[in-house]
Amino acid sequence: MREMSVAPGRTWGAAILFAICGCAASPSPDARHASAASAHIVATGLLIDSIDGTSVRGSIADAQTSFALPAGKHELGISRHVFGPGVGEGRIRSEYATACIEATAGRSYAAEAVVNGDGSWTTVVRDVATGAPVPASCAPAPGPLVAQAAAADGAALVAPETVALPVATAVAGIDERPERPGTGLALRSGFALGGDRLVTVQLSNGQTQHLDAGSGVTFALAGTVTPFWARKRFGFGFGLEVGWKYDEIGASNGDASFRRFPIVATAHMLARVSKVWYVKLAAGVEQDIGCQFSISDSLGQGDVGLEGQPGPMGDLGLYYLFGRHGALDLAVRYAHVRYAVDGASVDGSSVGALLALHYEI
Repeated sequence: MREMSVAPGRTWGAAILFAICGCAASPSPDARHASAASAHIVATGLLIDSIDGTSVRGSIADAQTSFALPAGKHELGISRHVFGPGVGEGRIRSEYATACIEATAGRSYAAEAVVNGDGSWTTVVRDVATGAPVPASCAPAPGPLVAQAAAADGAALVAPETVALPVATAVAGIDERPERPGTGLALRSGFALGGDRLVTVQLSNGQTQHLDAGSGVTFALAGTVTPFWARKRFGFGFGLEVGWKYDEIGASNGDASFRRFPIVATAHMLARVSKVWYVKLAAGVEQDIGCQFSISDSLGQGDVGLEGQPGPMGDLGLYYLFGRHGALDLAVRYAHVRYAVDGASVDGSSVGALLALHYEI
């Protein structure tokens, strides 16, 4: 096993606490060079989450496995990560326990998991040099023996009744959220308004309806990848979306519709604001294909094809994680696109609201 001491950049909480009160892990860059006044603790098959109440682990991927401790009593928060149901899906069950040791300067200790037949487990801490287990219970030591009140001379001393406590108690929990979200498939829907007016219909009751080049409902299939992360708080990636956008108006004597298929390529950023919430920013290019304006009335029916021209677009929204594979994406989108028809240019720019259901891989 590779040994590493408590690194200042990644376990800063433990280093600061030790500098103030001498009760957490040493920030020495190399545990092998710890002073003779320090002890050494390593984890085998376990992860050390905290020392004396101070977190010393960032995640499973970059967890420290070796620490230098000042001599004295220390409380260790320990977890054991095992694959649960759905191994292929990467589901991990995290079980937690606490162990307390009296560290002797110059000695090395190893924390190991002992798994029982029923699947429960306890933590055993051994002296590396001798291989012998050392006391690791966090229960307070029993009080001294005292004589019973009014006992006759020569009566036996009786210790107060005590209750044996287990060495460590495992608390099972499920952590199903992906550590680096934003990679998977999404179904997106929404609506948009805007653009040049294509046609106006006068109804018999005096009201009017308008068909605009940027308006319509949207349904789309999208794929995203977010491979680049900075400290698990800022993710950067790319996406591709293929959709269908449609709008229509109608009256008793005719109707009109406008159909197109937007293709959107984006670059995006996810900024973490809590365990399950992220702010999402995206920018890219939209190209509409298969654009067709149709109209029918008492005089007949006609179709006009329009040529979509690429234009910039941008999204601003929120990204919410639920479960191991689920995420919701709510965004406001602005797209600046145009259409060409018979030498003329039609503005199809729009502002819309979109809701997407993501399947995280």
